[in-house]
This record gives sequence, structure tokens and C-alpha cells, in this order.
Amino acid sequence: MLGVSFKESDLRLMSGAVQAWYRHFGLAPEPRCSALLCSSVIDLFNQGHGSVEDLTALLIALYDGPKSMERSTTSTKAH
Repeated sequence: MLGVSFKESDLRLMSGAVQAWYRHFGLAPEPRCSALLCSSVIDLFNQGHGSVEDLTALLIALYDGPKSMERSTTSTKAH
């Protein structure tokens, strides 16, 4: 991911998807969750998903709430 540059419009799009994930679950942004969501949204964007709606839906499917975020960060640390 280092050295990759995105257009400002792409960054706004990805940021919007992460913010929409938080709104969907009624949560306040939290640094660890945001790091995971941002990493995931960049991967999804690079796979060709180019709308806020698509990215948001995929993030919600991947991380269906705060408990799934805890499992995801824990399983990442274990490996």
C-alpha cells in the first residue's frame, strides 16, 4: 500500500463508505476499527468497486457490527 496515490475524489469516496458503515451501526468512529475498515475499503476499491453504495454494502457484509470487528482484529493478531 505504500507508494500508492489516490485522487482526492477516490479518497472522499472511500471515506464516505467507512463513515456510512459507522452510521449504519450507530457507532462513533474508533481508531482500531477505522484502521481495519480503511484497509478493507482500499482493497475493495482496488478490486474495482467504485461507488460509495457498493463499498458500504461490502463493508457491512464483511463486518456486521462491532463484535465482528473485535474478532477480526483478534484473529489478525493471532497469526
